[in-house]
Amino acid sequence: MNTSFARWVATCGPLGYAKVAPGSLGSLVGLFFVWLFSGHSVLFVLLACAVFFIAVWSSGVTARDLSKHDPQIIIVDEVCGV
Repeated sequence: MNTSFARWVATCGPLGYAKVAPGSLGSLVGLFFVWLFSGHSVLFVLLACAVFFIAVWSSGVTARDLSKHDPQIIIVDEVCGV
């Protein structure tokens, strides 16, 4: 799969490149999804599982591409953590 797509997912588009608090922006994205799907518990659990596996894949591809262990631009883990 394309590494630029994986990087886009891992950085949540441009949010991972924010100069101030990119991780906090990722948490806000996660909170938005919690708010959006909070009334639909089964759908929320399915979405959370999907986001987890996509986050692991995209983070791994991006970290290998950048040759870094935990690049600051990767914020999808914050989205998934929320």
